[in-house]
Amino acid sequence: MNIAYDLDGVFFDQEAFQFKKGIKYFKKQYIRQYYNNHGIKLRKSNIQVLDLATGRAFNSKKEIDFSKPYITMNSKGYNIKEVFMCSDKEQEKFWYKNMLPYALFAPFREDAVRIDKQLHEEGNKNFINSARAKADEDSLIGVIQRGIVIFRFKLRRIPYEKMVFCSYKDDQVIEAKVKACNDNNIDISIEDHKDIAVAIKNKTKAISLLFATRNNAEMENTDIPRYTNFSQLYYGIRKIQEKEKFKVLSREEKSKMTPLERENYYKAYREHLKNHVYNEKIIRKREKRLMRLIKYGKWLFDAFFKYEVIHPERIPKEKGITIAINHRSLADIPIAMSVFGPRPYHPMLKAEFLGTIWGRFFNSLGCNFVIREDKSSRELTREMSIQNILMGSDIILCPESTRNKTDRLLLDFSYGAVSISQNSGGPLYFCAIYKHKEYPKRVIDVVEKPLKVSEHDNLEEANKIFYNQALELLEGCKKYAEEKIREINEQKNANKKVKKLLPNK
Repeated sequence: MNIAYDLDGVFFDQEAFQFKKGIKYFKKQYIRQYYNNHGIKLRKSNIQVLDLATGRAFNSKKEIDFSKPYITMNSKGYNIKEVFMCSDKEQEKFWYKNMLPYALFAPFREDAVRIDKQLHEEGNKNFINSARAKADEDSLIGVIQRGIVIFRFKLRRIPYEKMVFCSYKDDQVIEAKVKACNDNNIDISIEDHKDIAVAIKNKTKAISLLFATRNNAEMENTDIPRYTNFSQLYYGIRKIQEKEKFKVLSREEKSKMTPLERENYYKAYREHLKNHVYNEKIIRKREKRLMRLIKYGKWLFDAFFKYEVIHPERIPKEKGITIAINHRSLADIPIAMSVFGPRPYHPMLKAEFLGTIWGRFFNSLGCNFVIREDKSSRELTREMSIQNILMGSDIILCPESTRNKTDRLLLDFSYGAVSISQNSGGPLYFCAIYKHKEYPKRVIDVVEKPLKVSEHDNLEEANKIFYNQALELLEGCKKYAEEKIREINEQKNANKKVKKLLPNK
């Protein structure tokens, strides 16, 4: 197949670069302007950043104090002009200052180089369809821009069939990208710009895919799939290339089947996933990496996060299971991994983690990332998780789908955990993690008998049973912690009485 990649936004994380450098740049502008108007020199740290996309501080849930200095941005914009709502001239000034550092040193996305090489080795032809600024011009800047891209690809020995540098101008870029796809007989196109992706889908024969960014977040639940990282993108491309495709049915469609038809459907689905494992070598390598981290880091982790397991004998030894936990802290998944010990885990994390400093690290450990609001992302991540279980690996997830910051012991569950159990045929374990503010240790318990959702079970009913099972386990942990606190207080009181009875020296 002929596969075309955009450069900035797909191979390189232009969005993150623009946020980081743009905030610094426009804070400097604000400081200069504020000094000219008021004669007061501000510090960068004193300037807030209001994100109009959320109405709060950028990358934070904090509210903006409008009585103090702030700059505005729109994190759902595409380029500097849209993100920081500046003029074309200001955008050019920004890029004249930052283009060389970006072009020379912006890192390739995690797995981008490996996946490109792998697809090439599998017989695909890789094309670069880029609208990098000035790169299409015959000027000296154009020569430098093209030269840097070619140099970086040659340096990393990244194979490509052809590089096409399209016009970067707003009124020309879409048609230029469409023309590049048609001229090169492109079968699959990967973009980050939503309008370009839609145009390619409508005006070419290419299957249009999106690399998930904030700018294309509104494309959730459309017929153009979005991928959070290159591992998922590779999985998606391989699914497109499958000669024997398997039609995944909806819950409504499966409910109309006879029991025998349903059994045969799940059997065929599991067999299909077993026979279409992509990148098994990389998957196993990352599992081993995480297992080593747990094995050698457990003693240090446990020193900081103390916990007590009520029934350690319930910790399962079987493989190919789903471990569900309640979620109140960022430490919950690491705690569960410490409790269950070194195993081939694939934690399920929200895709927002990829945009943090921990993104590459989590990706290198084999985590499965999901955009919770995007149906296609949920379906893809669920299928990858089911496949992991069928390979004998374990999944860790939080069925509450978000951190519980309420007074409720447990939030409502999504259907992800029970759906994975039903589709994989694997057992579903709940691990309760309870922290009482007066008890120094987290109290942990594992369900005595795992839930196994059969092919014929109703998911709504199974989810209710699972929720009640989890709630009962958490209530038991709470009761255990309260009993321990009572014992500690009684011991303290007893010690005080003994001290009073002892004669003074």
